[in-house]
Amino acid sequence: MSVMSLVIRKINHVIHGQRGALAPAFAIILPILLSLMALGLDGANGLYQKARLSDAMDEAALAVASSGKTNTTVEESNNSKALVKAYLNYYIPSMTREPIITFSSQSSDEDANDGLKYIDYHMGASVYVPAVFDVGTFPGFDHEIQIGTHDKKVRKFSALPADYVFVVDFSTSQAGTPMKILKSVVKEITEFAIENNKNSKIAIVPFSTGVSVKLPGVNERGGERAGCSVLFVPNKDYDINYEFWSDKYVGRHSTYPARMYYMDYWRYYYYYHYVRASAPAMTVANMQSQWCVKNAKYGTLEGVWQYTCKTNEYPHTDIFSAASQRIIKSEYDKAYRVQSEQNSYLTIEHDKAINYEATLEQMFSEEAIKTFVMPWAGMQDSAYRAYNRMCHQAGWYNHTSGNSLVKATVRSWLIELTNDLQVLAGFQDMWQQGWTHISSGLIRSVPVMMKGRNKRKVFILMSDGSDSSGPAKVTDKWLTKYNLCEKIREGIVERKETNTKKVEIYYISTTVSASRVKFWADNCTGQGRSITSSDRDSLISVIKGIMSDETGHFSG
Repeated sequence: MSVMSLVIRKINHVIHGQRGALAPAFAIILPILLSLMALGLDGANGLYQKARLSDAMDEAALAVASSGKTNTTVEESNNSKALVKAYLNYYIPSMTREPIITFSSQSSDEDANDGLKYIDYHMGASVYVPAVFDVGTFPGFDHEIQIGTHDKKVRKFSALPADYVFVVDFSTSQAGTPMKILKSVVKEITEFAIENNKNSKIAIVPFSTGVSVKLPGVNERGGERAGCSVLFVPNKDYDINYEFWSDKYVGRHSTYPARMYYMDYWRYYYYYHYVRASAPAMTVANMQSQWCVKNAKYGTLEGVWQYTCKTNEYPHTDIFSAASQRIIKSEYDKAYRVQSEQNSYLTIEHDKAINYEATLEQMFSEEAIKTFVMPWAGMQDSAYRAYNRMCHQAGWYNHTSGNSLVKATVRSWLIELTNDLQVLAGFQDMWQQGWTHISSGLIRSVPVMMKGRNKRKVFILMSDGSDSSGPAKVTDKWLTKYNLCEKIREGIVERKETNTKKVEIYYISTTVSASRVKFWADNCTGQGRSITSSDRDSLISVIKGIMSDETGHFSG
């Protein structure tokens, strides 16, 4: 039974009771009293529903603006209206018919104050809700009431452009599910950043022990050339031409002729075992005619092998040229030390080799970068790969397509700052392998960031654990003794060509590693910027939160 029916029943009881004499008076004033009561209660209900409508439209306006849609297409406009309707259904579930939604948006020219563009969103709504009383009992009243709201306006400013450098752990432990998650995260994040502001730039620096790169030119059979890149200033005893020695065999030979003989010997067998044998295989005669010359006299005393081979496109492969001879005679012993010790330390960037102070000064340009070839040979075959502990993520011979140097492709490579989503999509084809040296990746990323011209610069380091044994000592020393991260922040801001006002460094552990997270917070990032995030959704949420900081805002 309705409230109105109960009221009428009670009044009828009074009228027809002992006080029935009052019936004429009640009969006259009753409709007026009930009308005023209905009007008051429905007025209060209308005010309440109007407040709910205003709340719904405030939330809906922000949601539509947050979506970033320009609503220039019918589909986008319909999606925005559907979003508004969803908020109305949540806040006012008692609506008796479809709401009337008005909606428009307009893009602006640049704002004179800060140079940002913006979009103005305008929206309004009118809804019908049931009356409190069954007011159909009285003439002049309806079963429902209509309420509306004034035009809601939200101005969303464009995201501030930023330069983001992802310094990503590409060691062996990232294989399988971790790499699948990482690729999915990077895909969504790169699209999110560029869609928010097309002037933002993103770089990807894949590191293990060294950062893998694509080298210019082609290998001897026409495929890609793989390289490894690091940035450090070596101490005197480690100051060699790293590029020259990267594909040369060095051993414990005391005489100069013996050194040259074995270097020549292993160069020949690089062509024989890999270049010639690469599918489609060549005959030995064709190999020799294309890359080699036969020596009339050969042996350890002569200092040459039976065949001396070189690739004309790359002069450093000619070990008997005048330039090569100068390097060999002056650096052989140091090159032997570098090759031997990197086997123990897992990197050429170990504590004995690095001049820390000089590296801090030179890391803001490319002058201290050492980039060298990783020949298409066995992953750790030191006869052909002098630095066989470095940059395994670049790939190796048995990792090429069908053991073919013709089809050889670099498996992971540095992507410089870009807003080209097709270039960034190359990350989806990358592959991981090797040990871990986080500070090597961070330092190598500094000259990458220096090329950016956006005012905000963000380094995002992502690793699944600690450094490998040898690199761990270097990273700890960089962070605790030499204050590396602060030097990076200060150096980039001080150099006017970067146009930088703010540099941030974040460390994300993709495994639960509380002690390492604390170490990076205490010695690099500061509190709140060293984070554990191990699953896809939380990674995306964390990184989007980093990118959203000061990248966009609203005004009413």
